[in-house]
Amino acid sequence: MREVRKMGFALGIVMALFVLTGFGAKHYTTPQNGGAGDAIARRIALLRSGKPQQKAAAAYWLGQQRAAAASAVDPLVDLLGDATEVTPRNIASVRSIR
Repeated sequence: MREVRKMGFALGIVMALFVLTGFGAKHYTTPQNGGAGDAIARRIALLRSGKPQQKAAAAYWLGQQRAAAASAVDPLVDLLGDATEVTPRNIASVRSIR
């Protein structure tokens, strides 16, 4: 079970990088939500200092932003070696980063 959780986090990071390269559905933030730049900056900050579940959810969200979140590639790459356990089924539903 522990290995599954580790793989869930790594899978989230890899999915985010995969989507940032141009695959997946396009989902962009709207100006009424604080603008794309502010939202992306908040998620990048979570990648650096958030709880493990928040980091995974931020990585997932950034992946959904595609090319708009290209500035997040380096912080995402930094997390690739992170073996912190997370619950994969909760990644897309974390509300604390929305």
